[in-house]
Amino acid sequence: FPELIGPFAGIFTKTLAQSLASTAPVYQNLIVQGGENELYDEEGDAVGFSVYLSYALHFFTLLLRTHLKSGRVDGNLLSASVDIALGYMQITQAEAAEWEQDPNEFVMYEDNLEHTYTVRASAADLLNQ
Repeated sequence: FPELIGPFAGIFTKTLAQSLASTAPVYQNLIVQGGENELYDEEGDAVGFSVYLSYALHFFTLLLRTHLKSGRVDGNLLSASVDIALGYMQITQAEAAEWEQDPNEFVMYEDNLEHTYTVRASAADLLNQ
């Protein structure tokens, strides 16, 4: 993948960073504060805005990783990446209630989600870059 996208990685990365940054307030209003529930298809797979965001964050992480390996990352991109990651790592009101009810169970559940594509897990992966 990095070899194929290499010449275009800068364009993709900046465009996706702008898209994720401008979409963050919508995510905040709909999901974090609004409590919008995830939609599921007939097979039980999640569909909707959160799924799009988790895949977009994952793709952005891959692009950033490509930049880091090449040594062509500027400070503005790194700063924007941290801002994006932190913005998408917030817990929802429902998750805050679960945390208040039983913090240990919440942490165990979150650890089980580590390998799934949730918005927060994808944002955490981005922050770990």
